[in-house]
Amino acid sequence: MTLTFWGNVRRLLREELRRIGFGYLWQIVMMVYFAFFISLMARTMNSTEHSDYVLSNIMLDFMLMVSIGMMGFAFSRDYMKYWKNNRLSSKLKFYRSLPISTEEIVVSRLLTLIVTTIYSGIIYFASFYLISTEIRSAMQGWGYIGFALAWIGYSFTVGSFFIYVELGFKEKTYFWISCGAVPVFMAVPVILWLLDVHAVQSSIRIVKEYGVLLPAIALTVGVASLLIGKRIAVDKLNRRNMT
Repeated sequence: MTLTFWGNVRRLLREELRRIGFGYLWQIVMMVYFAFFISLMARTMNSTEHSDYVLSNIMLDFMLMVSIGMMGFAFSRDYMKYWKNNRLSSKLKFYRSLPISTEEIVVSRLLTLIVTTIYSGIIYFASFYLISTEIRSAMQGWGYIGFALAWIGYSFTVGSFFIYVELGFKEKTYFWISCGAVPVFMAVPVILWLLDVHAVQSSIRIVKEYGVLLPAIALTVGVASLLIGKRIAVDKLNRRNMT
């Protein structure tokens, strides 16, 4: 990768961030809202009532998986009713008309995901910690930072998949795949419950018992997902018909 490569990536990254613009202000609102909503669920995650305990933990896992999985995608005009227009494809078509490679396009998009995830994650996890007394009593200091980093790694993994779909398919296909992901997000907490596991509770326990092990594994998987996602997204974009 040459200086020209990274120069083009930097220019594309600036353009992606410019297109988001005030969407980052809306992102603050959404992250604080999700943190507040999830904090309400966390109040009963240690309930002695079995039905309340099960339901609250399933819903807590579901909401964290969805909100954190999508935190790398800031609200922008590109995503406004994207299934009804060709705004995402038009942007890609314009990029491909420039003297830049598909790899530069994909890398800039993944860097946008990383920047947005870190930005959103700081707001999200800081708000969650400040609002939720249950989380503050369960974890403090470096333990909570490890918990947050573990979920950031998860966000990279999910985000890399959706970047691949965004770059590799047309808007309607992207929309239906996103819709299909919802029942998957709903099913995972239920399956974990059947296995007597809750994602949030378990991640808190593992971080408290094993320290940096969980965040290290999660971030490694997340970075590996980004690298693998880059390779297959470049191949898919090279073969994609933009007409």
